[in-house]
Amino acid sequence: MGARISGVPDGVTATFIPQSGTTNFTSTLTLSANGSATVGTYSLNITAQSPDAKQASATLTLTVEPKAQGCTLRIRVMDWDMENPIANATVHVDGEAKTSDADGYVEWDNLTGNVTVGVSFLGVWVSDPILVEMDADRTIDVQCRFYDIYVRAVTASGKPVPNINFTFSLGGEKLSSAVTNGTGYACFQNLPASNLTLTAYGGPNYARACERGG
Repeated sequence: MGARISGVPDGVTATFIPQSGTTNFTSTLTLSANGSATVGTYSLNITAQSPDAKQASATLTLTVEPKAQGCTLRIRVMDWDMENPIANATVHVDGEAKTSDADGYVEWDNLTGNVTVGVSFLGVWVSDPILVEMDADRTIDVQCRFYDIYVRAVTASGKPVPNINFTFSLGGEKLSSAVTNGTGYACFQNLPASNLTLTAYGGPNYARACERGG
């Protein structure tokens, strides 16, 4: 026994799964419309044909409606202190990902219903999932796990060591470098909460390079 359908308008596809089977089998009809489908109401005729030429038919009504006009969601990725925007973070909205700009912003249009927002950085999730109801245009700031870190270089006797270049990296990608000051401290801003690698470089050649701004 097999099934077929007629009266399907352009821009609409109809699929039977399975297409055929033995007597008393069940098939699922899936209808999907793309952007070229014409708005309107259509009568679709479904016919099931058996090998002995017996058939059964049914009619269903399909209504193609215009896509609802959605709302705009503007997201700004912020550090944990909510003071500094984060660039180059990956913002996820219901499975679609975009990269934040230099001011931490990313934007979606035509969103409807409830959407889930999350932020990652170099594959590390730096925010918890946020549910946003898109019943109006919205701008939200997302607090993410980016922290300021202070590193101090000292000798075995506890004496501070200046002009040591510390570099943090994540997954082999360099994030930030800073040089220790006269008290041995180097400050790093807005590092993601993850297992970071800290590397130290020093020596008189490096100290001269720092003085030249190299």
